[in-house]
Amino acid sequence: TTPPLFQQTKESQKKQSRKLLKKINDLKLAFSEFYLNLVLLQNYQTLNFTGFRKILKKHDKLLNTSAGNQWRQDNVDQARFYTNKEVDKLIEKTENIFANVLEDGNRSRAMKRLRVPPLNAQQSLWTTFRVGFYSGLLIILCAALLIKLIHSNDVIKFNYLCLLFRGPFYIWLFIFLLGINVYGWRTSGVNHVLIFELDPRDHISEQHLFEVSFFFAVIWAFALLGYSFATTFNIDGNLFPLATVILFILFLINPTKTFRHTARFWLLRVLV
Repeated sequence: TTPPLFQQTKESQKKQSRKLLKKINDLKLAFSEFYLNLVLLQNYQTLNFTGFRKILKKHDKLLNTSAGNQWRQDNVDQARFYTNKEVDKLIEKTENIFANVLEDGNRSRAMKRLRVPPLNAQQSLWTTFRVGFYSGLLIILCAALLIKLIHSNDVIKFNYLCLLFRGPFYIWLFIFLLGINVYGWRTSGVNHVLIFELDPRDHISEQHLFEVSFFFAVIWAFALLGYSFATTFNIDGNLFPLATVILFILFLINPTKTFRHTARFWLLRVLV
């Protein structure tokens, strides 16, 4: 058997190792946040210069003159907010320290953690595929439901149908409309990530919102179809809207790191 003294020593070493690992992770997070603020400051610096350039270019075009361009060269090009490169130096220094000290010289791994992706970054092809798959499935289910309602001999009370299924319908419709909003903001150059204080490195795009929306819509359409066939198979039709709501709730509180884990738990924190 291992002597008690050695056991205590091993346990203390494990505790120290865990504390050290936690401190390193906290330090990496602090560097990551500092780098993000530097990038935002750099973007603001670039935005100021770009704004002056575009406004003065428009001025010269409308008035058919070159006075605006000359004023920009004399004033804006020499301004401290444009000529000062301290932010660029700090960004480069932060990248070097993070890569050499905290990532053991692995620069690609360091930049993967530090880099802030642009708003118009290319989306995953798998996400696009799933959006198309769910939307196609939704069209098929809606067509089947429409055929069932037209040729059915059973009397389906539409007022009950609306009362039972309008809640889940509003949920997936809201997510879909939110996706349209995000698409409009992104294409118009509105930085909604900065406005709503989202994580620039980990936030869902309009395609992800469309994916979740159509996924919920498919569940909703399946439930509607099941409700319309309930009398045929002697099943209680009220089970289908209940099952739909339960599935929506389970999707939201799912503790595993799947199905947009960070976005779901961010929403839960906001709601609570």
